[in-house]
Amino acid sequence: MCVLASASGPGVAAARGQFRLTLLEAVGDWLRQDPALVVYMAGHITSSLGWYQTRYLNTPCLPQALLPALVQGQCPDMALWLSTGLRCALPEGGHDVMRGEEVQLLGLLQLAPELRHGRRLVCLPGTHTKWVWLEDGQIRHFRTSMTGELYALLTQHSVLLQQAENLGEFCTESFIRGCQQMRGTAGLHWLHQLFTVRTEQLFSGLTPPQASAYLSGILVGADVQGWQVNEPCAGADCDVVLAGNSQLNFCYREALQLAGFRVQTFDITDATLAGFGWLAREQRKSGVVAVPVVADGSCQVG
Repeated sequence: MCVLASASGPGVAAARGQFRLTLLEAVGDWLRQDPALVVYMAGHITSSLGWYQTRYLNTPCLPQALLPALVQGQCPDMALWLSTGLRCALPEGGHDVMRGEEVQLLGLLQLAPELRHGRRLVCLPGTHTKWVWLEDGQIRHFRTSMTGELYALLTQHSVLLQQAENLGEFCTESFIRGCQQMRGTAGLHWLHQLFTVRTEQLFSGLTPPQASAYLSGILVGADVQGWQVNEPCAGADCDVVLAGNSQLNFCYREALQLAGFRVQTFDITDATLAGFGWLAREQRKSGVVAVPVVADGSCQVG
């Protein structure tokens, strides 16, 4: 499967109440070419914040279990199918959830069949970074870090960066310095380390672009160190499978290698398309019939 085109929208939170129109703006050209278009959706669009709220599958489970759990949305413009999310019980107690990443994990297993054997750690960096343990292709458990969301909040709504817009080229040296700040016992007091983003600008000449990269390094470094310290399954011989966009892959690879891990990287778009592609092909093979396209009417929110 290849990408013919892509479109960006306002995101689930901003599109609330406008889901159908937002989707039509994104796929309208394709729909006019093929009225029998089938659309697959995953992520927050299937959450309590989204269009349809689908259930959570419990882990451990195989990602292929997403196929029989697909939910059919009621939309007159197109055939609409939505993925379910995943829920896990953590070894120390408590729970974690994901929506959207389950399709990406399914895609990774298609791109790299060797991941279906043995124990593997997968890191999916982003707004809500996921650290996922696979065992013989099964999703055992996972943890969420709010790394990307915290970075956005701190750059937009804190005193740490006064010039958050148009920061220019990413400063790798400052990022690595931020990661290094989180190594050892100093990293345990990461709330203090965050404030050094401001003091380094005041007294050490750190420019806003350098400070932005330094902040990113602190957060990514804290994420990696926190996983190392708190994950019962972590070990010195653990390899990490990393799947993000090019910038996130670079940042997490640097932080992980600094911590002594070997890293294998994949492009998250490739993984996402491979996951959706598998669902579409297997659903056709299973004989599930798409809903007929209706000329008019409104989508029902379920």
